[in-house]
Amino acid sequence: MYTYKNAQVIRTASSTIEGNKALPVPVGLITMDEVIYAGGFGNQTNNGYWLNVGRYYWTMSPFYFRDGNARVFIVTSSGCPTHSDVNEACNGVRPVINLKAGTTFTFNDKEPAGTTTNPYIVNTD
Repeated sequence: MYTYKNAQVIRTASSTIEGNKALPVPVGLITMDEVIYAGGFGNQTNNGYWLNVGRYYWTMSPFYFRDGNARVFIVTSSGCPTHSDVNEACNGVRPVINLKAGTTFTFNDKEPAGTTTNPYIVNTD
C-alpha cells in the first residue's frame, strides 16, 4: 500500500481507513506499451518475463469503446497481453512509480537482487 506520513484517517461505523492525501510522487497503472517493452507478446503466452505474475491484471491502456461497451488491455495469468471488457471484476492492477532520470539503485551483490531479503534501494539524492 502506498501511503505517507500525513495520510488522512477516515472513520466509518464499521471501520477505520487510513487513506492518502495528495501523492507527492507520480504513481499510476502500467500501460500496454510498458508490458510489450518488458517482453509481453500480443496474444502469446510468455513465461519468461518478469511481468508474468501468474494472475490477471489490468493496464490503463484502452482497447476500444463502442456501443456502450468498453474494453481495455489486460495481461492474463499466463503472461499473455490481450483485452477484456471493463465490467469483469476478476483482474488486479500493476502500479508503476516513475523515477526521474539519473536515479540510482543499490543492493547486496552477493545475493540475487530485487527480492524481499535483498531489495533494491532507490537512491533519491
